[in-house]
Amino acid sequence: MHNGDTAAASMNGHGRVVVAPRELDVAAQQALWPNIEAAMVPDSALLLDMSGCEFVDSIGLGMIVRAARELRARRSRLAVIGLAGQPAELFRTTRVASARELALFDGEAEARMALGLSPRGS
Repeated sequence: MHNGDTAAASMNGHGRVVVAPRELDVAAQQALWPNIEAAMVPDSALLLDMSGCEFVDSIGLGMIVRAARELRARRSRLAVIGLAGQPAELFRTTRVASARELALFDGEAEARMALGLSPRGS
């Protein structure tokens, strides 16, 4: 599902997963946003898989914050999973990690459990 250069999305009746590209900059944000928007469902959750993402700039970070706020307005939640390296450091230094609108998890299984979602494949 994730080739490292493009965004991908998968629909699961128990939450939706969007996979971020290797670099989340202005160009990638333009490609990723339609996938995020399509996955925004009221009273559900969107899991943003950042495990293959190695770089996020301010535009990419802004898009994540925007998604979290829009999801919250729809009574939904954004879970960011798999942060490491520069993206994780950016979330820490900008304090985005403490935003009420989103939650950070090490992996998808942990996020699904915390959000009350069914495990993938069930």
